[in-house]
Amino acid sequence: MTRSWQACRALRARITCCRALVPLSLVSACVALLLVPATARATPPAAAGALGVYAGEGDPTPVGDFTTAVGAQPRYAMDFLFGNTWRTITQARQPYAKWKGTGYTMIWGVDMLPDTYTPNDNVGVPGGSCFGLTLGAAGEFDRYFQTVGRNIVRNGFASSVIRVGWEFNGNWFPWAAGGCPAAYVKYFDHIVTAMRSVPGEHFTFEWNPTRGDLGVGDLAGYYPGDAYVGSVGLDVYDVEQHSYPGARAEFRHMETEIDGLNWLVSFAAAHHKSIVLPEWGLGWGTCSARGQSVSPTSGDTCGGDDATWVNLMAAWIASHHVAEATYWDFRTSSVDGQNRLVAAALRKDFATSP
Repeated sequence: MTRSWQACRALRARITCCRALVPLSLVSACVALLLVPATARATPPAAAGALGVYAGEGDPTPVGDFTTAVGAQPRYAMDFLFGNTWRTITQARQPYAKWKGTGYTMIWGVDMLPDTYTPNDNVGVPGGSCFGLTLGAAGEFDRYFQTVGRNIVRNGFASSVIRVGWEFNGNWFPWAAGGCPAAYVKYFDHIVTAMRSVPGEHFTFEWNPTRGDLGVGDLAGYYPGDAYVGSVGLDVYDVEQHSYPGARAEFRHMETEIDGLNWLVSFAAAHHKSIVLPEWGLGWGTCSARGQSVSPTSGDTCGGDDATWVNLMAAWIASHHVAEATYWDFRTSSVDGQNRLVAAALRKDFATSP
């Protein structure tokens, strides 16, 4: 029996006992209210302090547009280093300069390896991701991350969130770690140690796979250790392969699948870490609802302008005390008028002003 049903029974008992003292019309109204299904009641608002947004590279203006569109002031803004080469990753002023004075707590996506490396699980293949991760695990690249840390502090962002080597369980980034978990873990620890060595830093480090079983094995084998991780995250998008089952069924799947939301809750609790969603948002591919197909990908389907999914995510964020939930509002997840139902859902769930 659920708590809501127990509370309903208790209130009905009080109404029955006091019926002689309460107008019948009021009793009827109260009973009607009690009979409204739980799913029809208002979703509890997500904590405004958790909201973040990524709205494009190196430009705070779209973050302001997002704020206007949904009536919510994000606490966090996310941007990425320029990952082409080590030289671009270690630039002294970019992408930091344009974010000065904006007031956001910044989240920086820090590449573990530049784009000169490619996903490859064979450590013996020069230029492959496992080859590069193994070099990093030996300390070959520590100096670059000391430089990155100094750059961030010198530009006034000493309290930034550092998102190191995100979505490592996928096969699309130069630091794809499938096949070399030990090298990934040791290299992650080297990066954290190097950046913590910078005077004046107060960085928080996120460990961040993407959702679902992507064939790399138990994610626990890729965990860098409690001393090197501040929060545990998962990237979550309203996307499925082959067919889209509907928002509620898709959300249940996201909760219960291998390396899904339920896994995130359990893993974070076991390590006494806060929960974060470094990326969450709508989908790409062929959308089943009113959303547009921005980057069609064979086999990928999504819910489009899916307000129901956003409402379910917002309720989950609130009920699980998520510390940071950064909405991906760029191309695939725009609230610039193309996804009006989602914009209204975000207003309902996150707005900080009437």
